[in-house]
Amino acid sequence: MLMLITWFLFSVPLSCFAFIPDNTEHFNSVIGELTDRLADLEERLSTQEHINIDLETRLKVQEKRNREQEDLIKALFARTCITSKQAAFERQQDAKLHKNSFNRKSSVDKEKTESGSSVLTTFEKATVSEKGVNEQFVIIKHGLHGANRSMKDVQNIDCDRVAFYSYLSNTDMHPKPNQTIVFDHVVTNTGGKFNFKTGIFTCPIQGVYAFSWTVYCSNGGYLISELVVNSRSVGDMLCSGQGDDNIRHTSSVAVVELNEGDRVYVRLHPIAVLNGVLWSGPTYLSSFSGWTIF
Repeated sequence: MLMLITWFLFSVPLSCFAFIPDNTEHFNSVIGELTDRLADLEERLSTQEHINIDLETRLKVQEKRNREQEDLIKALFARTCITSKQAAFERQQDAKLHKNSFNRKSSVDKEKTESGSSVLTTFEKATVSEKGVNEQFVIIKHGLHGANRSMKDVQNIDCDRVAFYSYLSNTDMHPKPNQTIVFDHVVTNTGGKFNFKTGIFTCPIQGVYAFSWTVYCSNGGYLISELVVNSRSVGDMLCSGQGDDNIRHTSSVAVVELNEGDRVYVRLHPIAVLNGVLWSGPTYLSSFSGWTIF
């Protein structure tokens, strides 16, 4: 056996023996690359955190501004209501006073004509004077009644004036044809006629109203929206981001005459082909607004 082993060792060339290669250098290279990638990802994550903090700060500032603007609009609207009521009341009072002055002058002229220079007796003069007082009392009574009625009409008109502004709080990743866009974040809703749960405005009184809506779409996409009164489209708008590298938006305005109880809302076109997403975020707000003109 020993001789056989000795013969094998001296007969077989050394090149026939295979040795395991040394991969230590390759492993160190892979580990170094992974470490560099990890450091790069950590740096990107830190940068994104700073960006998020900055966006949150901007959002808080914008929300504060929105609240301040809403308070200012409410204050201006209340001041306008009071001023309109006072002006209407003063006009009514001026008209009644002018009428009363004219009636008093006519009554005096009539008294002089009927009495002559010295024909009437003291009793007749007293009777005419009492009659004039009674007439003035009736005139003043009717004047006050008319002023109260006019004041009530002014209050009803001012209370029926509306204004609203609301935007979409989240991006809709899968918009569908004939879909009502529910602008769920209300900024202003004077008169309370806009329903943020359904996205529908209900007309409180017959008149002329203005509506505006803005739609953002993703780059490469296109959306067709329309303003609808009840079930009738009164305005269409195309928002196209095709050929662009960033988000695009389009706005439109419509002025329509409405009857009490009419329902107004924005929807995506019922038969058009849609592409992309309906975008809305902290810096890109798809929105809907409306207000009374007269």
